[in-house]
Amino acid sequence: PDSLSDNVPRRPYVAIVSTWLLGALHNVFSACVMIGHFLCSRPRVPTLWHLRTFWPCRFGVPVAQRFNGDARRPSASKLQASIFNFNTFYYIGFFLLSVLGSAFYGYFFAVHLLDIARHNQILSRVIRAVTKNGE
Repeated sequence: PDSLSDNVPRRPYVAIVSTWLLGALHNVFSACVMIGHFLCSRPRVPTLWHLRTFWPCRFGVPVAQRFNGDARRPSASKLQASIFNFNTFYYIGFFLLSVLGSAFYGYFFAVHLLDIARHNQILSRVIRAVTKNGE
């Protein structure tokens, strides 16, 4: 029969529509998580001072020698995060993988399971216990 040679599974129309609706709902929740990160941490673009001192700081040049004794650092709030930090890219990737999972393959949603393990205290302890080197 033709059904044995066809590798693509046939799903009913209701299953296809419900998959798209649940995927859209997941995208909305992922967008809310990303927007919540931007509202809570208020990521800021680095100032010109930070851009000028980034590479000299990596090579160990003291700040006073870099710019003719001008060692003043612009003050920033401790609650603000740089727009180039890990969490900002993490939540942008979180949202993009949600959209890709809805549009293409469900394998992109596997990253969201890691996010659940990251935020759950019991699961993070289990992962830490399993991946900890023997002593």
